[in-house]
Amino acid sequence: MLEKDLLTDVQLDKLIKFLKQIKYSRKNLVDDLLESTIDIYPEKKPYQKSEVSLDEIIHQISQQYDINWIVSYLSSHIYEQFEKTISQGQVQAIIKRILGITLTSTERSQLHELRKKVQRYERFLDSFGKWGKGYDHRLKIIMLGLKEEYSENFLDSLNKIDVSIERGTVGVDFYKYAIEGHDKSSIILQIWNIADDKRFEFLRKQYYHGSAGIVLFFNKNNYESFEKIKVYISELREITNLVFVMKKIKKKYIKLPIALVGIGESNVVPEQEIKSIVEEIEAEYYDISSKGDFQIPEILKHLSYQVLTRLND
Repeated sequence: MLEKDLLTDVQLDKLIKFLKQIKYSRKNLVDDLLESTIDIYPEKKPYQKSEVSLDEIIHQISQQYDINWIVSYLSSHIYEQFEKTISQGQVQAIIKRILGITLTSTERSQLHELRKKVQRYERFLDSFGKWGKGYDHRLKIIMLGLKEEYSENFLDSLNKIDVSIERGTVGVDFYKYAIEGHDKSSIILQIWNIADDKRFEFLRKQYYHGSAGIVLFFNKNNYESFEKIKVYISELREITNLVFVMKKIKKKYIKLPIALVGIGESNVVPEQEIKSIVEEIEAEYYDISSKGDFQIPEILKHLSYQVLTRLND
């Protein structure tokens, strides 16, 4: 029986560095693992999505599959992730070059075609890119109650190609997230993740101004975190009156769309209390059973949909 041609440690480090550089989506691999498409855990140990990092997954795969299989498998994912703007063969050739594997004449030709394509795109973007990158709507979304241990899961749930992170203001993390509206419009979401930290409580209300949508998180296993939701709602009423003012459209007022998100496998919060708050603020309720099962992209898209449809009423 032939021995598998496995990745060396040097090749493995280069591969992981490349995947991180292109913001490769860990979700592809995690989904395959959960569906048992790839059996890298023969013992069938149960685990949560959030427990497995990209580095761990690639290390595990590299111990069980040979180089050719890994190159083919990852190139298929990358081909899909970049919406087929690059051929699978070109991705394979790039990965082989990174790993120091000699390319065939066909693969060298594929890279030559890719270089020419990139040069054409660069010339086009230099001339017309600023119009193509423009957005139709910019909406400020406030997030409250998201604990630090869930922050990584929040980012992993987004397509990292379309999100950027900024830090610098006390008590807030900023994210810019590009999405496409239901009407094919381009939307930039300015997400303000406001820390639940007593040191910055005095600043919190100042950050509510201009909100177009709100996402409220609570831990279903912690009744105190649910009680905090009531504090946030009281503050939001005081500052925004739960309405969004679109000044560019003759100060049009719309009801502020709100998403209430409960996180956790068990629930100590009575269902009736959750239902009562949902009805009180006319929110959409989302139940997330585990840290890894985030639905944030869907929540953000739905909030944006509500804003735009209400503006057009």
